[in-house]
Amino acid sequence: MNVANKIRFFNTDSTKMITIHNYGIRIWSCDFIQKKISFNDINTGQIKRKYNCLALTDDDTSAFLGTHTGDVIEIDLVRQLYKRIGPAKGCFQMGINVISLLPNNDLLIGAGDGTIAKIATSNMSVKSTAKVMGGVTSITLTADNTHFFAGTNRATLYWCNSDTIAPELRNTCHYERINGIAFPAGYSECFATCSMNDIRIWNSLTRQELLRIEVPGLDCNCVNFMSDGKSILSGWSDGKIRAFLPQSGKLLYAINDAHNHGVTAL
Repeated sequence: MNVANKIRFFNTDSTKMITIHNYGIRIWSCDFIQKKISFNDINTGQIKRKYNCLALTDDDTSAFLGTHTGDVIEIDLVRQLYKRIGPAKGCFQMGINVISLLPNNDLLIGAGDGTIAKIATSNMSVKSTAKVMGGVTSITLTADNTHFFAGTNRATLYWCNSDTIAPELRNTCHYERINGIAFPAGYSECFATCSMNDIRIWNSLTRQELLRIEVPGLDCNCVNFMSDGKSILSGWSDGKIRAFLPQSGKLLYAINDAHNHGVTAL
């Protein structure tokens, strides 16, 4: 988890900051004249959580903390006390990785299961949700806060409206190592790459993904085009050679048991 998500200076007081760690919340005060730093640990009673991220209101009255269990905890920064926990109807799966605050004090959260949600801080109710591919790892608002970018651990980037939370895929790439690259014979405007469990066809001029061929649970070790351009050949970790149609991505044929320990070159 990004360390920057776990430390925040107060917006109105540069001598104070809040930090979170596995099961603790701490507010720090700096005395630059005496050259001393003091802290106060926040007591949350019987609620024990592992904290992943935090956001502060503009006036530094409250802090909202996203947890590993998928709920949000609010801290009263004025009295330095635990306030409440939400959302009202259950936690988000695989934890909350990132949290951001809108000008109207609604919360934007990104969860490990690919959920993007907007939560009303008035009653901790979920106002809207959307699903993206991969666990959400970052949310960055535009200057006017009307839209935001959301990034995931599956190397996808989404453009979202802050009101509707409707995600629009803007960019994507492989999220694991790239095992092979191939161009069609005599044609350079597109090329194929293969990675852990998929083959992708790219437009080399626009750098946009044109086609994705996935075989879950297997690694694609190598890829090539037939000389006539009518099929894509690929070698897989299960020892099979698979051929796919270059426009639809449908399986054309498979050669079983080509090698005992996987096909690594074509």
